[in-house]
Amino acid sequence: MNSLVLTDTKEEDKADGILSALSELAYAMPSPKAQAEPQKKRRKSRFFFVLSDSIYTEVQKRSSITRRKELVPIDHEIEARLKGYRKEAPSKIEANIEAVREFFLKEVGPLTMAGSAGATQAQQVVQRLLNTEVDGTLFAKFDRMSATAANIKMSKFIARYYGL
Repeated sequence: MNSLVLTDTKEEDKADGILSALSELAYAMPSPKAQAEPQKKRRKSRFFFVLSDSIYTEVQKRSSITRRKELVPIDHEIEARLKGYRKEAPSKIEANIEAVREFFLKEVGPLTMAGSAGATQAQQVVQRLLNTEVDGTLFAKFDRMSATAANIKMSKFIARYYGL
């Protein structure tokens, strides 16, 4: 069995020779006939082409020949309206946002939040006063009626808001 460890320089040279032979690339030898006939004939086929100096110059040349098509929008009316609406929309939207915000903050919000918290506090006071559990059906009924009242109040606001 051959050892992988080389013992002297003669074996090392032999191994280097084998590696260099394996790493050499093979090239085709030109035939004497091909060297004798210089190729001066210009071909007209598109298969044979000449590379330009740089890709950038080629791209510039072709881009000057071909022009981009002008895009014609299908939705011309929409684009025209959009330009005008961008200017007028913010003021109209802002006023409506403010009206809805103030309705919730001034009319519905304080009543619904206070109603729920007040009912819970009243139940706690009565329970501590009597030192016993209090029937919660009245408080549940108050919550249901408050929800209905909030719906009615919002319905009235919506009718005014939309001009119904």
